[in-house]
This record gives sequence, C-alpha cells and structure tokens, in this order.
Amino acid sequence: MDYVKDILIHSLMPISTLVIINTPGFYFTAVSSFKTILNKQYIMNANSKGLSKGRILTKYILLNAILPIIAKFFSKCWKCHRGLLWWWKMYLHIQV
Repeated sequence: MDYVKDILIHSLMPISTLVIINTPGFYFTAVSSFKTILNKQYIMNANSKGLSKGRILTKYILLNAILPIIAKFFSKCWKCHRGLLWWWKMYLHIQV
C-alpha cells in the first residue's frame, strides 16, 4: 500500500505542472474564440430575431467556441502521448 501511495504522491508533481503550464493557453484560446464567435453575423441575426440569451449561448456560442479548445486539448494529449511512446521505445532499445 505504501508503494501505491508513493506512486500517487510522486505523480502529482508532473500532473500539476502540466495543468499550471497549460491553463493560461487554454484560457487565452477560450477568450479568443468567444470574442471571435460573438462578432459573427449569425449571432447578430439570432439577437435580432429575438431568441433568448440562453438559447443563443447554448446553440450558437458554446458549440462553435468550444471546438478550438477541444482541438488544443487533444493536441496537447497527443504530444504527451507521443513523448511517452518515444521514451518507452528508447527504454526498450536500451534493455534489449
């Protein structure tokens, strides 16, 4: 049990470092995409049609603004995974 506890404690530092480093990037991506979406013509048309603010937020803004954030998140995940595969390949190469 102490072994598992030790692994969990030592895995918190790299995870927290990645979260701290990537949070500003995700924040600025979100702000940029929301500002871009708010200036689109279809948002202005939805406002002029009299749709409620909640419907505009869920149907137009969130669906279109969340895509760059999701793409950036999976891109970061792929880079971490690719680095892990590289290190694993080097480890296996050294062991053989």
